[in-house]
Amino acid sequence: MHIVVCNRLTEYLGVEILSAILKEQGHTVELVFEPDILAAAFVRSLPDALSTRLDSAHRAARRVIALDPDLVLFPSEINSFLWCAEVGELIKKQRHDIQLLHGGFHATSSPEECIARAGVDMLCVGEGDLAIPELVAALAEGGDVTGIANIWVKDTDGTVHRNAPRALVQDLDTLPWPDKSLYYDEMPGLAREYMCVTSRGCHWACSFCFYTTLYSLYGRDGYLRARSPQHVIGELVAAKARWDLKYVVFHDDIFPTSIRWLREFAPLYRDQVGLPFSCITHPQLILEESASLLASMNCRYVIMGAQTVNEDSRSADVINRTETSEDIRVAVARLKSHGIFVLLDHIFGIPGEDLEDQEKALSLTF
Repeated sequence: MHIVVCNRLTEYLGVEILSAILKEQGHTVELVFEPDILAAAFVRSLPDALSTRLDSAHRAARRVIALDPDLVLFPSEINSFLWCAEVGELIKKQRHDIQLLHGGFHATSSPEECIARAGVDMLCVGEGDLAIPELVAALAEGGDVTGIANIWVKDTDGTVHRNAPRALVQDLDTLPWPDKSLYYDEMPGLAREYMCVTSRGCHWACSFCFYTTLYSLYGRDGYLRARSPQHVIGELVAAKARWDLKYVVFHDDIFPTSIRWLREFAPLYRDQVGLPFSCITHPQLILEESASLLASMNCRYVIMGAQTVNEDSRSADVINRTETSEDIRVAVARLKSHGIFVLLDHIFGIPGEDLEDQEKALSLTF
């Protein structure tokens, strides 16, 4: 099978893993990437003529059709799904035989809305590491694809086959390293800030987070999974040898998953990789030991959720956060004492909060 990945905005680690799996199975995978100006949030309006010239959807559709694929994969989020669907619709107007599969969190969180779009033939709802290779194999053999777990299929008459998700891959080390060449061959500059994920899932279930949707799909038991330190280090060492890495961005939703994991990972990273890096963490994960280990690895900055200083807003009935303002203050102090810059996330407009709450957040002393 000849597969084309089509997206804009950024590289997607999920499709890089899929690309590695599909190539191992003998399929070809190519990329159509459009980092267009209309994707920038600061662009409010443009004259019609300029907007038409800059619009990348028609260009992307032409590029996809020129590659003559059997299947197009569209990884997308809420800010890119409509673009992906438009590209798919443009493709279908010229090539009815090309199959269009959309995945990503938006497809998982809003499948009914997504499957109704004209530029969508199929959805991957949930993780696709096993589902999409099974789908590709069935398509290659001309078999029935309407009963594959995780895959929703829309018939030409509009009938939708909705399949439940399969069990999660528990051992992430069984998955290959991501096929970074999919993006880096075309845009080698992306490698300078190398994106890496060491785990899937989170210890917490904040009400505003996309994990609430994933937990409703899969349940929470067994959802938090981590690659072994050795598996991650192997990827980074190989990437460092091949690409011009300057910095590592750990894109885990929470890093590290545990102090035990970090104790094993930190010396390996320090000795074999050593590049400066950033990560996303949680105040209750920042012990004195974890702050020290992060610093020893050359951590430059962390992003950490604070969201509010209002204890009522932290309740399970509102945003369901478990830390206190003191936990946040202590975590920030620990990180700063080791020379690590901290960027705190904050949510404006939490129901029930007012200007006084925002002023208290600004006055929180670290």
